[in-house]
Amino acid sequence: MNRTLKIFLLLYTLWYGPGTICSPVLAQSGELQLNLLLDSDQILDWSREYEVVIADQIPATITLGKVQEDNTVIGILAIQGLENRLILHGIENHSNFTLHEWVDNNIRSGSLELSENQGDLSGYWYNHDKTLRLTIHSKKLHMPREIRQYQHEELVFHTLVSQESEHLISSHVINQETWRRRQVKNGKCLKIQQGRNEIEFCRTGTLALYPYHRIDLVRLLHGLVPQIPHDEIFNSQISRWLDQWAEEVFQASEMDFEDHRWSHNQSIWFTPDYISEDLISGLLSVQFLGQQWMHSQAIVYDRQKNQFYSPADFFRSHTPWGDQFQELARQQIYKAHGATIDIFPEALERIRFHMTLNPQGILISSDFTPYFGRLQVQLDYQDYREDLQRFAPFRKLIHQ
Repeated sequence: MNRTLKIFLLLYTLWYGPGTICSPVLAQSGELQLNLLLDSDQILDWSREYEVVIADQIPATITLGKVQEDNTVIGILAIQGLENRLILHGIENHSNFTLHEWVDNNIRSGSLELSENQGDLSGYWYNHDKTLRLTIHSKKLHMPREIRQYQHEELVFHTLVSQESEHLISSHVINQETWRRRQVKNGKCLKIQQGRNEIEFCRTGTLALYPYHRIDLVRLLHGLVPQIPHDEIFNSQISRWLDQWAEEVFQASEMDFEDHRWSHNQSIWFTPDYISEDLISGLLSVQFLGQQWMHSQAIVYDRQKNQFYSPADFFRSHTPWGDQFQELARQQIYKAHGATIDIFPEALERIRFHMTLNPQGILISSDFTPYFGRLQVQLDYQDYREDLQRFAPFRKLIHQ
């Protein structure tokens, strides 16, 4: 058995699993693993273990050790969900690390540029030719936790909240400049300047987010997805949709990771339209950087009845909106966004259309695509009132 294979098998046997809290036992285990990478005449000056996240959602552990009387650094990058153990070799210069990543300690597959500051590690991972860059930072930093909704009458906008900051997301009501000039009132309300008027938006809903990821050496599927604590029906359905997407992404034939390391990078996110005690509505989307085409998933969820709804629950089956929903939605989207769609006419034939709810009623939107994002049309009640089922869900909301 060659030395590389011995090292790899020993690492696999000794590793207790990434994502665990550092303890003296684990620290000793990490140092033992590093010692297996040393030449016979080398000893370690120090060893350190860092819990980090890659691309903001993927947990990993980086174990580093510096060779005594040298600036050489060796290490191990263990990523939650990845069976392969990645070996690191490089140099240290004043708490800055330049490292090369090797698979099985014999195939170079990427590089890392990291900095340490007061025990926190931050920097970037790069593929072999540096055409792809992913962030790396200590776990406790920049982890988003929830979406917040602010509302004034029928106007709503949403923000993404982390431990350190709150960012405006996908709002048609205010822009980034207006958001930066906001004034906070009573902790839950914001004063927003709209032209000559000052409007007070107050927080009316929140939705928890949690990180999801599936990976191999070539593919990444990761992002922040919605979760309702203790609601197994909602959470299980979201998981099923994610698992279905994962099966599509990972069914592709094997690719040479040396040339395609993490090149198939899919981001998942949720775009909210309305959040209340009764309703969660929005679009769960995937941005796929590759040849495969992924569809979005509309979410219209009744929190009181624990039930998901589709257009079939709103429209009479024998009406145009009932039996020709995709075609009518396509016409509405093209009427409003034809100039944009005409730039990429082939995209219109591949995407599907979705119905969600907001305080103005029924919202029609396209899949999110890399060509033109998410196209939207707010339907006028007169456009669909004759087609509504008598006991359509949330009828008061959509009866405008």
